[in-house]
Amino acid sequence: MRKARYLISGITGRSRPTRDAEFVVFPEAKRAAFWLKAAGDDRAPIIVPNGAARDFFSGPRNWEALAAQRFNDRLALYMGWIGPVHGELNAIRTIA
Repeated sequence: MRKARYLISGITGRSRPTRDAEFVVFPEAKRAAFWLKAAGDDRAPIIVPNGAARDFFSGPRNWEALAAQRFNDRLALYMGWIGPVHGELNAIRTIA
C-alpha cells in the first residue's frame, strides 16, 4: 500500500492529505510543481500571483531620491515597556 503524502496547513497547523482539497492554489508555477510533485499530486494547480508583475507598472524616475525620501520619512512607533530584557531597546538604538 502506498503511503499518503501530507502537507501542513499554515493556518491551522494540522496535516492532511493534499487530495482532501478540492483544488490547490500557489503563487507561482515552479513552487506549485515542486510541492505537488513532493505530495504525489498530479492535479493542475491554480496560480494566483502574490503581486503584480514588474512590467505591469512603471517605477519611479529616480530610485536614489525615493530611497533617500523613504529613509528620511521613517517613523518608529512603540507602545509598551522597554527594558534590558527586551530587544526593542537595541532596535530603537539602531534606527535612531
